[in-house]
Amino acid sequence: MSNFTAQDLDNLASGFARHELRWRSRKLVTALSAAGAAMFKAGTFPPRNSANLLTAVAKLSSTAKGSCDGTREFVAAASADIMSTGRLESFNLKDLANAGWGLAILGQVKSACMVAIGRHAASKLEGFNAQECARLLYAMGKSGVDCKELTAAAGKPQDLKFSFPDPVRSVSLTQQMGGTGARWNVREGTGAIAGNGGALFEDSFVLAEWLARQRGGAAGVASAVGAPTSAAAAPRKCTWDGASAVELGAGIGLCSIVAARLGMRVVASDGDQSVLEQLAANVARNPPTSGDELRSALLRWGDPSPLEALGIEGAPDLVMATGCVYGRDSGVWSALARTLAELAGPNTLVVLVHGTGAAPGVHQLRGEFYGMLAPNFEVARLPQHELHADHALGCQIHVLWRKQQMSSVVLGSSSDTEQGATEKADKKRDRGAKENGPRAKKRTKKGK
Repeated sequence: MSNFTAQDLDNLASGFARHELRWRSRKLVTALSAAGAAMFKAGTFPPRNSANLLTAVAKLSSTAKGSCDGTREFVAAASADIMSTGRLESFNLKDLANAGWGLAILGQVKSACMVAIGRHAASKLEGFNAQECARLLYAMGKSGVDCKELTAAAGKPQDLKFSFPDPVRSVSLTQQMGGTGARWNVREGTGAIAGNGGALFEDSFVLAEWLARQRGGAAGVASAVGAPTSAAAAPRKCTWDGASAVELGAGIGLCSIVAARLGMRVVASDGDQSVLEQLAANVARNPPTSGDELRSALLRWGDPSPLEALGIEGAPDLVMATGCVYGRDSGVWSALARTLAELAGPNTLVVLVHGTGAAPGVHQLRGEFYGMLAPNFEVARLPQHELHADHALGCQIHVLWRKQQMSSVVLGSSSDTEQGATEKADKKRDRGAKENGPRAKKRTKKGK
């Protein structure tokens, strides 16, 4: 790789990391680390390329079997480059978040470097989006660094204002990008970046903006994706007026508020009590224009009686969820799958929006989560041109409807469901071990 440019190195590493190509990843990480360290020492690494390389090497090293040579020198060279005079000023917000996350995952980074990144980010935090802020806050926690300036800046409430077509019109919300340190740690049992229901993520805006433009009700959406109508339930309406809707993981409530303004009777739910308080305040701040019902409720995924917990009778016409399938915890996905199956009636439409942080395989309509849904749901992806042009690259909208004959797979006990999902994942890994190279060893049921 001695003849590679910074862009070449970035493209190679990012490509392998994006497609989760793990064959001989230890050797690849070693080679990338050596080439990257040389460029950092030479001072010829553009910020975007260096941040992308740090992220890619971190992802590849975390999936490699055993330790990777050269990462210590790579981290030291990257840290020295970032700490050099004026260097942080050349990083934009996305690159700053990616660089900090990559260093944290690789480990062995000096706390002074992470503090410098955190302080610089704190001075510009109003320009960060929720994804970038979450990634950087997680990096600080992962590194064991307490950057008081960043924590304070992320904990300040921020006002957001949106304008949609009639009848939705203006929506005003309050978000809190960071929350408390305790919440960040607890929510990170998933192994993902630091998720926070108190902030607006890109996928929530994507769903709200798309929904505000839909005038044909559930019938119009179903027709667009080819979802059949079941004779076992009332036909889908060609208008949203009077339709019932539930949002799972509603966060600060933007999608639920838009749905209510369109004439739906909406229950905005979340499983985090601290998020629910902020959600309730935003719901009260944005009442429906025609007096239709909009309220918030506590619902934890996997609840055996979600309709009762939400205080509704009968399956809703629409179920929404955004950014809910992330990380690596199949138990969380299993609980969500069970809740969707319990809520969905014969003509219920389920709309899921997945952003750039979605779990592996989700954007391809596969992976472990969609494997859990397969016995009970059909799924279709909306064409990307249906999404807001500024967000079509990173987000997808998936529409699901119930199969005529639902399986009991995700309706069983959580232990049975999670065991079945784990066995499927192990079999998939076994096949991958065979296919990913001539020297790959077959894994056992426990993944050893």
